[in-house]
Formats: sequence, structure tokens, C-alpha cells
Amino acid sequence: MRVLGVTVWGLFLISCGRGGGGGGDDGGGGGGSEAEQFWDDLGGSAWGVQHTVFTSDPLSQPGGVSRSGGAESPQLAFDPSGNPIIAWREFRGNNSFVHLKKWNGSAWTSMSGSDQDLVVNPAPVRDTRSFALALDHSGAPFVAWEEFETPGDVSTAEIKLLYWDGLLWSPLMDLGWTARINVSNTHTDPSRTPSLSIDRVSGKPVVAWVETSFGYRVAHLKQWTGDGWEAMGGGMSLPYVAGSTDIASVSLALKSDGRPLVAWANEADGEVYVRLWNGSAWTDAAGGDLHYNVSQSGYASVTPTMVVDSNDDPILAYEESDGTPTGGEIVVKRFVPPMGWTPMGSDDQQFNLSNSVSVISRTPTMAIDSSDRPLVAWSEYVTQDSVRPEIYVKRWSGSRWEELNAHSASGNGMSSAGRHSLSPSVAIGSGYAGVAWSEQIPGTVSEVFFRRASLP
Repeated sequence: MRVLGVTVWGLFLISCGRGGGGGGDDGGGGGGSEAEQFWDDLGGSAWGVQHTVFTSDPLSQPGGVSRSGGAESPQLAFDPSGNPIIAWREFRGNNSFVHLKKWNGSAWTSMSGSDQDLVVNPAPVRDTRSFALALDHSGAPFVAWEEFETPGDVSTAEIKLLYWDGLLWSPLMDLGWTARINVSNTHTDPSRTPSLSIDRVSGKPVVAWVETSFGYRVAHLKQWTGDGWEAMGGGMSLPYVAGSTDIASVSLALKSDGRPLVAWANEADGEVYVRLWNGSAWTDAAGGDLHYNVSQSGYASVTPTMVVDSNDDPILAYEESDGTPTGGEIVVKRFVPPMGWTPMGSDDQQFNLSNSVSVISRTPTMAIDSSDRPLVAWSEYVTQDSVRPEIYVKRWSGSRWEELNAHSASGNGMSSAGRHSLSPSVAIGSGYAGVAWSEQIPGTVSEVFFRRASLP
């Protein structure tokens, strides 16, 4: 067990189709779709979608990374060696937990290699909902999660955190079991939807979440000091700007000096906002008070995800309704001082990355490469009449959004499943782009799948 206080560099998360076989130890599942020519499986990580019932038929057994039949909502990161680490929400009876596996070069295993360490959070009769994953410089995973301390009772939701200390899932400091893993520690105010980053200077975690208090849903923020959790942002919630007391979700990113940027979707007015804590006050991303309403669309803008480029400027992706019942697009904007939030896209694309024309595009996830080019994955229905979403991926070329490779954002996408491909998570590591997602057969089972592709 360790008390964090050393200098490390964080690896940030801002939080696939089916191979014809399980793939070799070095990846490379056999291809069926054209997208599979460019996207590799690792040890059968995108294998098994054919199963509808559990039988002795290998194609009917649980598949993917999870291989359980009850997995959803993955989050992905790459360790310093370029090996993927994936966490997900796992259902067991009436309870749910956070499970985590890593690729060790030949197989998907728990951090220790033992099934005993597959479950991150230990409470056997509690209910885990949303969670967040981030790695420190050494590749040690940190997991923050929302847990109903009384199953089914949202009023008891708290934010907890553990990390892998090399031997087991551990609290940050030995302060007594409840105090040492409980970040929010509110007891009466439900705390939900955590977002997690690691400070690149101190190596300490910072957690943001949504908390309901006196009927208002506001964002809260805490950092680990080395001997406890300390509130940031003046010790209270984000300011009540533009009616931002009905926050649905938050996304946290840290500047290189550790100052936090928080993006949130506000249900009251349907807009997305970003604020920076400068050490004494909440400002816009440039330190002023002009550019905090990012979307300014008049439609419903939700599910923001944020990264920070090498200039310490934020890039934000979010889902935006086009004003029709069946339409929703993925929008990306970059903060460019002193102009403010600038759409990323060519004249024909404007700022619409997905450009799907009356087809619903949802749940963007974003990573950024060493050349400051963001990579975005999202879930999108194949046609307007389709009930089958697939996973699509595009990268910013410097002047426009392009497919990462052939069919990664056209046709049936990089998942090419013919099922329900949902909740993507994208990351970049050691020359690869990786995507993890939930593959669902409605009414039966759900697995977590993964594929990676070489970055051109």
C-alpha cells in the first residue's frame, strides 16, 4: 500500500465487429467485414457476437474481453507499454460491480492474473452505477465509481475510489475502510456520475461528480492531498451560472499545472458549459468570464467529453440534437485564445463531425495524439429506420475530419456487428488507436469488445 505524494506523469482518459476467429496471441482476428482488415482483435476481444444462448457451441459461448454475458459501459486506457486496460460494469444477480482486465501480451487477465482481483469494488451486496478509469505514469489503474450503499436507493449514492497498488485494489491511505475509499462522503446527498483525472505534477487523483442537494444537481470537485480528500473550487460546487443547477453529467480534464477544467451538460437550458478553476475563482477557459457557454445551440446538448492539447487548451465533443425526434449529431469545438470556442470542421462540415443527416449519433468519446489531433468515436444508427447502432471513428487531420481507415466511419463502421454496438471508449497508446464498446443482443446478453488499429 502506498500514500501518493511522488511526482508522476498521468495518462488521461477523458473517461468491434466480429473476427472470424479468436485472434492470435499478438492480435489479428480473421476478417469478415472490410473494416476488420484494419482493426485487430487481441485474444478474441471482438469474438463471440453470434451467441444468443449459452451452449457448447464455441460461437454461442460468452465472448469479447468480458466473456460473462452481463457486461456494459466499458472504459479504456493504454499503459506505458501500449497494453490496453479495460474496466466495465458487470451484473451479477441483482447487484453490479466494476470489473477490470488488462492485456498481458498473450491473454486478458486481472491485474494480478488471478480471478480474485477481477472485481475492483468489494461490497458484495451494493449496487454500482457509473464509474471512471484513469492510469498514472506507472500504468497503475485508478477507478472511481458511484455506489448505492443501500441497493436500489439513489439517496445513498456515494463516490468511491480504489487503485491497484501492485498487489491488490487498495485505498489511498489507511484511514479506516469507509473514510479511505469514500470521496464524496455526503451520506444524505446523492453523488453520481464521477469523472477522474490524475495530476501530471503530483500524481494524485482529482474527481468531479454531480451531487443533488436541496433539490439542485450541481458539480463538485475534490483532490487527494496525500492524507485526505480536499474540496476544490472554493470548497463548494461550481457556480450557479445560467441556471446550472440541473447538471446531468460532468467531464474533467487537468491542465499541465494541475488546474482543473470541468465541462457539464445542463438540462435546464440544454447547453454545455466549461469552467476553469484558477486557484481562487471559477473562470472561462482563458481566465475571463466570456466563453463558458460552449454549445449556444438552442437545442439539447448532452454527454460532453473533454481533452487538453499540448498548449493547455481544451477540446470538447458533445452530442447535439438537430431539433428533430430522430436527429442527433456529434459536435467538436476547440478553445482558441482569444477568440474562444471555435468549431472544428471544414466549410462543408461546419462543426458537425458525424454529419449523419437525420440519423441519431450518440455518446462521443475522445482521445488526442501527440500531434494534437483529436480522435473521436461514437455510436450511430446505420440508417434512419434502423434499430441497430454501430461504432464509428474519425480523426482530425489538421483541417477536416477523416476516417481513421477505410470504413471506420462509413457503412457499418468499425464494429460492423449487426447487433447493438453502444457506449464506446477510445484511447491512444504506442502507435495504436483502441476502441472498447458494449455489444448487446437485446433481451439476452451484453459483452465488452475491443479492437485496435495502427495510427497512420
